Amino acid sequence: MEHADARWLGWSLPALAWVGGSLDAVSYLALGHVFTANMTGNTVLLAMALGSGDFARALRSLLAVAA
Repeated sequence: MEHADARWLGWSLPALAWVGGSLDAVSYLALGHVFTANMTGNTVLLAMALGSGDFARALRSLLAVAA
């Protein structure tokens, strides 16, 4: 039997990749060919750090987004 975290990870990582890629594509087309991948990546890292309770890592990602 699979562990609950492994099942969650199995569907959440592809879902995050799909949402991030979709957001990048829409941003690129709608904002006059501005590529926003770095901010999407920092936002995903921030969410993952907050979800895992690693607040030091969350602070680094939050500072990158704020900058």
